[in-house]
Amino acid sequence: MSVFTRMMVGVALLLPYHSLWAFEYPEFPAADFMEVKVVAENIQYNHLPMRIFNFRSGQSVEAVRAFYNDEWEGEIAEKDVERWKILSHREGDFLLTVQIRKEQELATHGTLSIAPVFSDSPELDEELGRGVDTMPGAKVINDIQSVDGGKSSRTLVLEHPDSVQRTADYYSALYERQGWNRTLSNVGDLVPGIGQVDVRALGFQKGSRRLDMAFSRKEGKTYTVMVFVE
Repeated sequence: MSVFTRMMVGVALLLPYHSLWAFEYPEFPAADFMEVKVVAENIQYNHLPMRIFNFRSGQSVEAVRAFYNDEWEGEIAEKDVERWKILSHREGDFLLTVQIRKEQELATHGTLSIAPVFSDSPELDEELGRGVDTMPGAKVINDIQSVDGGKSSRTLVLEHPDSVQRTADYYSALYERQGWNRTLSNVGDLVPGIGQVDVRALGFQKGSRRLDMAFSRKEGKTYTVMVFVE
């Protein structure tokens, strides 16, 4: 697996941010037949705090649906997306969402997520990428922050019209000027039947802080993934 691929697989590595703990979440109900595990208790996606759980059960999709229909007294919205059944319920400022998928005849798995979608907190309208130096003209698509296993991390996804090479050279010079030590510089891999892939990866270290970057080209735009960990 290439360095770039490993970074893309790890892009979900999730910096503490004050609004992560600014909300008092209601408890997410779960049936006795559901085995629930925490995926992320303190995650923020584009400034929207949320909590995410995985679950498995030995019951059918209909049994899981029936539990939530009873629990929420029929106040649910339902939607089928490909092989997933999605249930949503509003509780105050929060949207509780259940995604269920059939695993076997009497087995299911899915996710439970809760987010203050209906809150009017001004923090939800803050600029994405705030506080991070980026290339002029870059558009921040995603800004993901969280605390995971005692480590703080922040992942930004950006797009820019310049080439992979020019974009990577810009960030390499930018962070080296700021005192970061470059630990990795990797150019695109050779892929059988395709040739050289227009991707690049960079790595930097500054004290206990680490920055990993991946660059790829798609549909006339360069996409940059920045992962800060400390």
